[in-house]
Amino acid sequence: MATETKSEEHWVPKSPLEFEVAKRIGKNVRMLRLTWRNWTQDLFAIIVMGINLEDLEKIEKGELIPSLDSGSRLTLLTNTSPKVFLETDMFPEVNLNATS
Repeated sequence: MATETKSEEHWVPKSPLEFEVAKRIGKNVRMLRLTWRNWTQDLFAIIVMGINLEDLEKIEKGELIPSLDSGSRLTLLTNTSPKVFLETDMFPEVNLNATS
């Protein structure tokens, strides 16, 4: 029987919005999906669409932390914390290492 151990590494877009994100950032979408697997699809898409590829590597290394301001515009904060701070009333602070 096949195992599901690596299923997240083979993520494919499940909605038109995620498909658009995948087109924009290519193969990196898989790594972002693994890092941010506890986020909702819509939040994932909003954030990814605001990230340019130069910043992507820094984000994956933890050198930059993305956040959304009240206008849903992406900003980047230099920090090595494993948390992402979303500055809106809708989303609480998100711990990337949570396994719930």
